[in-house]
Amino acid sequence: MYFLKIVLLNFGVTLALMLPIMLLVGLFSGDGMIEKIGPATTIFIPTIVLALGAAVWGLLMQATIVVSVTRVVSGEGLGVKETIIIAWGKLGRYFMTNLISGLIIAVGFIFLIIPGIVFGVWYIFAQYLVITQNLRPIQALKASKKLVSGHFWPVLGRLAGIILFSIVLQVALGSVKLFGVIATLLLSPFYVLVPFLLFEDLKKLNAKTSAA
Repeated sequence: MYFLKIVLLNFGVTLALMLPIMLLVGLFSGDGMIEKIGPATTIFIPTIVLALGAAVWGLLMQATIVVSVTRVVSGEGLGVKETIIIAWGKLGRYFMTNLISGLIIAVGFIFLIIPGIVFGVWYIFAQYLVITQNLRPIQALKASKKLVSGHFWPVLGRLAGIILFSIVLQVALGSVKLFGVIATLLLSPFYVLVPFLLFEDLKKLNAKTSAA
């Protein structure tokens, strides 16, 4: 039930966010626009604007999926507009959290791979902490590591299972052209939902351990 609600909400958000992208593309592809811009910047300015727009759009799409997953699972009613507004308000912290964790994990993989795997497991829940608890990037990374502490191997095993399943699913969907593309888009929240359910289980487990 969670997943269906999340898919429908994510579909609505995608449609809503596609509109400004279509307008932006139409603006730079309109008749006479190239002449108005001028020959010296004919390619450079449109390319930069479109690239930045696409980067922000992609980041916002990721954030809206996390928002929709966390809010729906928590039982909070949320519409398309509210989802986008919440995601936009947390976009800076969401971006910085993923940037910092990504750099740390990348450096870890450079040093014999294993440190990268360890960092990846430690910081897997940071994005949820930014969205649900409005933590700053460093706070979210520390909180994620603390949450995983004492449960590293179970978390690693479950994440490995999710990754393996995702690879098999992507290969299967990739063999079917149009349907595969549509199915991939609709199933994108799945890759956020499953780790979030693990995140919720860990919070409950740690709360019980603290109360004991």
